[in-house]
Amino acid sequence: MKIKVLSLGVAALLFSMLFVACKKDETDPVAGPATGSELAVHTSDEQFFSGENDALADDALAALNYEEAINGRVIAEICNASYDLDSSSNPRKITITYNGLTCDGRRTRTGVVTLSMPGNTRWKNAGAVLTVNVSNLRILRVADGKSVVLNGIQTYTNVSGGLSRNLASLQTIVHTIASSGMEITFDNGTKRT
Repeated sequence: MKIKVLSLGVAALLFSMLFVACKKDETDPVAGPATGSELAVHTSDEQFFSGENDALADDALAALNYEEAINGRVIAEICNASYDLDSSSNPRKITITYNGLTCDGRRTRTGVVTLSMPGNTRWKNAGAVLTVNVSNLRILRVADGKSVVLNGIQTYTNVSGGLSRNLASLQTIVHTIASSGMEITFDNGTKRT
């Protein structure tokens, strides 16, 4: 349990650094400064996206940590998602197709995420790079009906080496997550990149 909490904390820290640079697309360049209610909406949207992107990273890292063809173990279960592994091609690919409620019943996810890594690379090695291609991943929060649609590419780098499932014995694992074109579309039509 400590491993999962610590790895989630590390992922949250990395994602928070990534999203500081997000900017709101200007739909009306002559509009005045944002009001308090607009700022509250922007903050809520940012928190929603950040949380969902953290969940996406958790799923991607779980796939890397437990996929038998990559690391010798069976993949961790993600509720209402199917997997397709192509370990014979180069790059190797894991395609996660979401289609339903999360395990906690709080969100519905539909869309595709493809993880790819060169065939001669092992995620547990320092310097390993994973490309995460997010395609029309729609996440609907059941409680209030708010949704986001994610599209774009992220790059995960295992800076220190090691797998998060071995965190107790390694003490520290450092991953970086970068994106230079992730697009977030909110249910009101606004977009952020």
